[in-house]
Amino acid sequence: GIAVRLPLGQTGPTRGTSVVIVGQLAEPYGQLELRPKADGILLGGIGSMPQPQSLGQSGPDESSEGRLVAFVGRLPAKPSPSTSGDLTARCARSDGSQVLAQADASSGISVTLLQPRATYLVIGIGGQRASRKGAQDGYRIWARDRNDLTLQSAAPSPVPSASAAPSATRAATPSVSIAQALDRPDREV
Repeated sequence: GIAVRLPLGQTGPTRGTSVVIVGQLAEPYGQLELRPKADGILLGGIGSMPQPQSLGQSGPDESSEGRLVAFVGRLPAKPSPSTSGDLTARCARSDGSQVLAQADASSGISVTLLQPRATYLVIGIGGQRASRKGAQDGYRIWARDRNDLTLQSAAPSPVPSASAAPSATRAATPSVSIAQALDRPDREV
């Protein structure tokens, strides 16, 4: 696939629409894209939807640019909104790697839709915004709309703080060392 930068003010076709696009190639920040004029987008019928490929262990890179990919990641913190309404989130994968996920303001994805510390299945298009010309960095996944985010597990409930008042049950349960607790598997400690 290839990114298409729509002319200012023009909305994109609905998902699944076949298109013929005529325009100029550009490579801003390392991402190859097609830039049509307003009359350079011809709509066809409905096409078959591609299935997302699983994002590899190494995360997004040149091989995922322009492809529809999927990964599962946990949001360690609330996503950061830009002044234009775009969102940026670093998602932690189970192997410890991180994937930068973004959503354009037109996607309809807002900060209020996402729960920090929750785990999501993220589907999106691989893209790049390199730090400098020729650099092989800045890879990210762009979610297209709300349907690209599926909650897999909600954020865990907060753990009571140590300053919380102990309950009556806790007060009656003896405190012992871990070694002593291991020797008492038949009772609460």
